[in-house]
Amino acid sequence: MNTKGQYSDLRSFDDRVSGLNKSLEEYMLESKAYLNSNLSLKQLASDLITNQTYLSLLLNKVYKSSFNDYINKLRVEEACRLLKKSDKDKLDMDQVWQVSGFNSRATFYSSFRKFTGLGPVGYQKSYLRKVRIINQLNNMTL
Repeated sequence: MNTKGQYSDLRSFDDRVSGLNKSLEEYMLESKAYLNSNLSLKQLASDLITNQTYLSLLLNKVYKSSFNDYINKLRVEEACRLLKKSDKDKLDMDQVWQVSGFNSRATFYSSFRKFTGLGPVGYQKSYLRKVRIINQLNNMTL
């Protein structure tokens, strides 16, 4: 039995996963492909010049996540960013879920709650309350 070959195969696999992970992170940061409501595992794998099996394995092993959860988490992070905008730049909730890349309001609300522990309205109210408190504290120290 050739264990040396097995270890070299594992290192080679780890190197490929590491390279793919770096490519995935860079691609998502630059392209924001997750904002495309029609994004699929097949399309993302094609964009990264890999196959669906490797990409799915990466998401499962490194991110402990399915493709849908990985993408929806990024979309929720985008929605949180949008919900924190100033009053003049605010979008209504329907615009938030659509601009964030979700296909439906139901998926948006369930994903939002899954990843933040709050609904989007509760999240926004909590954020605004924190901002108000910080502003009050800053005014008191001046």
